[in-house]
Amino acid sequence: MKFKDKISFLTYVTSPENYGDLTVELNAYMGSYGEIVLTFKNSEKELPARLYDKVYSIIDEEFLHSPKIEQYDNIDYQNYVFSHVDGVVDVTNGDYSTVHSYEEDEIENQLKELLDDILFDNYSVSLSINGTHKGYNKEPTLLVEEFYLGVFDENDNETNYDDVGDYYKNRILDSLVLWAADFSNSSSRGEYVFESYSIQLNECGHYENFDSNYCFSEGRSSPLLDISVLEDDEDEISEEIEINI
Repeated sequence: MKFKDKISFLTYVTSPENYGDLTVELNAYMGSYGEIVLTFKNSEKELPARLYDKVYSIIDEEFLHSPKIEQYDNIDYQNYVFSHVDGVVDVTNGDYSTVHSYEEDEIENQLKELLDDILFDNYSVSLSINGTHKGYNKEPTLLVEEFYLGVFDENDNETNYDDVGDYYKNRILDSLVLWAADFSNSSSRGEYVFESYSIQLNECGHYENFDSNYCFSEGRSSPLLDISVLEDDEDEISEEIEINI
């Protein structure tokens, strides 16, 4: 059987009477090549190896890693569902996400400057946050799991600072959310925004050691690519796909 292009071939393979919806998952670390997993809805029907290999090569080389698209070097997970809508195959669902864990000097410097602008000359702060910032019609769900603010005296003795009314805590949280969203936009070229935060900061303002670790989970509940990636350009000579069914 011959197919005039890649989309018509996928239309045949993913039709309900054949192998059904195709779920594509790409697991990678910071945009590395990663592992591609293909799952058909009609899993009880055995897909011949030659069909599987052709589907895999199309998804791998001409969809996920197509030379027509810009590659995103910091996305850890992508998911796509190819299914039929009125008899036509399309990407009907999907999402993508990543987790950043930063220890770079530049990030530490940015956060230290942020804290220095809010707090005192000599301070210690320990902060752990989990939650979601406002976005996609969601309300903020930031949960402060730990917050400690200390002050160093002239003898380098640290004492707990009584943050009356959580004034400094709230200022730090608000500033961190703004900083994180801005950092996300700049690091991902504006393609996605932070959905959740897991941040731990430990700053000893009077000592030289700066101990911090922070992890941001980002994602969006929509596919990064659409099926148009598989469309042939008008000036291309489409090579027919021939498969022995």
